[in-house]
Amino acid sequence: MSALNVLLAEDNAADAMIIEEMLKETGIDSSLTWLKDGEAVLDHFSRGNTADVIILDLNMPKMDGHTLIGRLRERDESRRIAIVVLTGSSSPADKERVRRSGIDSYLIKPMGIEEMDDVVRTLRTTLLGVKACRDGMRKDGTSEERT
Repeated sequence: MSALNVLLAEDNAADAMIIEEMLKETGIDSSLTWLKDGEAVLDHFSRGNTADVIILDLNMPKMDGHTLIGRLRERDESRRIAIVVLTGSSSPADKERVRRSGIDSYLIKPMGIEEMDDVVRTLRTTLLGVKACRDGMRKDGTSEERT
């Protein structure tokens, strides 16, 4: 099976490096594309690129994560892409807003090793589900959409 195509929308280079390490820690074969804001993500998709999963921060310049999620969910070609929010915001309002938009996972950026292990475990579970869905659809030829 091919590597999982992961798109990271994160404006902070240090956080992007940590997220890349967390992806490696999941043990799942993946290919990472890093973009620094929501506008760059939309441009990426408008050029015919795709992804299996998007990991995004809510607080980005030019276009925040909330707006990006809404714009992605409006586009037919990106509705089936899993979205994982990985943010510093623990705001109940942020959590509720993204939950209503149909994201696959909401994770708080870890502050310590124990929290990082928890995020890696949750990220691994989410990515395994995305991979199983993607590979299963390819094997049996169905085009059933994710909801």
